[in-house]
Amino acid sequence: MIYKLKNLAIPYKIYIPLLFIIAIGLSVIINNSATDKVWILLAVYAIIILTLVVLLDLTIRRPIAKLLLNVKNINVSIANGLCPIEIYDEHKLKYSNRDEIGVVSIEINTFLKQAASSFSAFQDLLIVDSLTKLQNRQKMIIDIQKASYLVIIDIHHFREKNEFYGHEIGDEILKDLAQRVKSHFANNSMNVYYLGSDEFGVLGYKRNSSKKDFYNKVHEFIKLNEKYELKIDENIDVTTRLTCGIAYTKENLLINTHIAHKHAKKINQDISEYCEKINTDEEYKKNLDWTKELSSAIKEDRIIVYFQPIVDVITKKIKKYEILMRLKKRDGEIISPVHFLEISKKTRMYKNLTNIVVTKAFDKFSDSDYSFSINLCVEDIIANDIGKWFFDLAKEKKVSNRVIIELVESEGIDIYDEMNAFIRKAKECGMKIAIDDFGTGYSNFEYLIKLDADFIKIDGSLIGKINTDKKLCNVVEAIVCFANKNDIEVIGEYVSSKEIYDKTKLIGIDYAQGCYLGMASSSL
Repeated sequence: MIYKLKNLAIPYKIYIPLLFIIAIGLSVIINNSATDKVWILLAVYAIIILTLVVLLDLTIRRPIAKLLLNVKNINVSIANGLCPIEIYDEHKLKYSNRDEIGVVSIEINTFLKQAASSFSAFQDLLIVDSLTKLQNRQKMIIDIQKASYLVIIDIHHFREKNEFYGHEIGDEILKDLAQRVKSHFANNSMNVYYLGSDEFGVLGYKRNSSKKDFYNKVHEFIKLNEKYELKIDENIDVTTRLTCGIAYTKENLLINTHIAHKHAKKINQDISEYCEKINTDEEYKKNLDWTKELSSAIKEDRIIVYFQPIVDVITKKIKKYEILMRLKKRDGEIISPVHFLEISKKTRMYKNLTNIVVTKAFDKFSDSDYSFSINLCVEDIIANDIGKWFFDLAKEKKVSNRVIIELVESEGIDIYDEMNAFIRKAKECGMKIAIDDFGTGYSNFEYLIKLDADFIKIDGSLIGKINTDKKLCNVVEAIVCFANKNDIEVIGEYVSSKEIYDKTKLIGIDYAQGCYLGMASSSL
């Protein structure tokens, strides 16, 4: 009877046993003498109440209590940061009866499943590059733990091709190579990745191929590429030369592959395999030492922030500060990120550094009226998806309207849709945008228009010579003229002397920064 009751709606779980027991009670009363009827009636109703309590406990109270406990566990898992897929796998409800509780359970399961499905789709977006449709560097760093071999492939002198043909054709070259790499390697049970810029990675596994087979597959691809021409149109056929570095080591596979790849470029070879002879012992050891030092510095809270003043060129008063990252060694020595930033990007520590610096900067300026600038690169914004966390923390610390985001453009910014979405959100929050190191590398005026910049920071390689090199001075003047016409303010970096400072004032630069005006310091 109880088993059948479990599949009934809740009202019937009460009415059916109640009517059944009352009917039994009445029949007992009718068949007994009048003198016994009162005691029999009391006994019957006592049995009714007891039976109802048991039935309600088994069919209603316990399922509801279990349902509430499951919901509580789901809330705890969400608070602890478990992803929707893990929550669905761990807390999927198993109450299958067709009553109201069963309906609620089904709805909760449906919600959890949809959340898991949406998260899975979103996760795919985070690990797949939008241009090449290949998995990205972050996914390779995750997968590399189980891999046996790695090759890094890039295009010889790709930057020159990009500048000569233009970014659109440069993108076509990358997309075409991505498809050829995928077709050649992925069909042989190898995983293919786009690592950024013009670099591709391929992971191989012992269970599928030997070292020799892996090398031969890479060598075969190089030879096929030598004969390949990408036809852009009737007038343009593009050929590419590839450079590869290969490593087969279980430990430090990524670092060793980069060493082999760098060695191939150095000796102008198509392929270089990692071995002890080419690891330039000192460089290899230095990389490992910095990896350990960086890891311990993060754990021991030895990543600190410095602040360098940016002054108004006319009044010479401090108007804002730039946030600079430093590593403090155990002996107290302060280290510039030039020694460890690239290593952090080749490991899984770069995102941690960004989070630490942003958090400490926001904490510091929550009690200050100064504006301040923070360097972010494409990897922070796109790959590490810093956006929501960054904006929420700025709002919590009440610094949104004083934050200037300096976009580091040394890597090239070519994912404009994603970048513009981030910039629109930043400006909605009251933040401003600066283009860092302008005048070198990939920089061009197209950045300023597309990224809706509020500030240009002219690179120190130009500012440092404006009082001695007429041609460089003309370049800076042209940048300032363009900026003025487009309501963009200009900041001169690395102002190291009074002569340079006076020249920045004469040219019309709005703000200046450098050791002449104030060294970076751990205090404001």
